[in-house]
Amino acid sequence: MARAIYSTRFIASSGLSGTASYTVPPGFVAVIRSWTIFHGVELSGIEATLQGPNPVKIAVYQDVGASAASDEWTGRTVLYAGESMSVTVEAGNVDTTVSGYLLTA
Repeated sequence: MARAIYSTRFIASSGLSGTASYTVPPGFVAVIRSWTIFHGVELSGIEATLQGPNPVKIAVYQDVGASAASDEWTGRTVLYAGESMSVTVEAGNVDTTVSGYLLTA
């Protein structure tokens, strides 16, 4: 018998300097479990935000950018069908992923 797979990578972006987003499809509920972020040496600082349904901010990452660095946020944030999550980079550029579970409603 095949096993159901619930783990989903909602957002994956390399060199993001702007916004990447994902909208939960009809009939599903998303649970954000992990946000990873990496950046190399930057001339300016880094500021990135993981946002849930507008205007909810889930996590913020800031770094001076003087050396390469990475970080991970873990938690449990629920989004319903039609709601969106996004990663917005205000300064610098980053490699980032947002993952969790996509469950039937």
